[in-house]
Amino acid sequence: MQVDIIEQPPLRLHAMRYEGPVTNIGEVWGRLSAWAAERGLMGDIELAVGACSAAPDAQGRVVYHAGLLLRGEAPASDGVEILNLEGGRYASYRLVGPYGGIAAAFPRLFGEWLPASGYQRDDRPALEIYRNNPSDTPEAELITDLLVAIK
Repeated sequence: MQVDIIEQPPLRLHAMRYEGPVTNIGEVWGRLSAWAAERGLMGDIELAVGACSAAPDAQGRVVYHAGLLLRGEAPASDGVEILNLEGGRYASYRLVGPYGGIAAAFPRLFGEWLPASGYQRDDRPALEIYRNNPSDTPEAELITDLLVAIK
């Protein structure tokens, strides 16, 4: 597992909060995309970012934010809030391929890489930074940077 240590700048996202099973996270992305499309913001999206504040609980539920980094300003509305994420040092693993690989990669980062790394996790959310668009990128070529906040 190739992991790089990076300095991630702070992010100001238009985000929707989701609480529920990991398997249904796609639903919040659908709602957020619809919100952006209704407002003509699809061309203003610089990055899509997922932020998860804790590992899934015993029932597989998470607290997660699906967020968009926009090039311009837009008011938050209709379930979308402004989410300011702190920057700082992160362990970064680049996943190439289907989004289904995210569920297997994060446990490896936390369970294998982190204990052997000499770093400790801090309390900032783990991030998924989506580097390309699934609507015009073949699934095998999707790029997602998985970031674990460290100290």
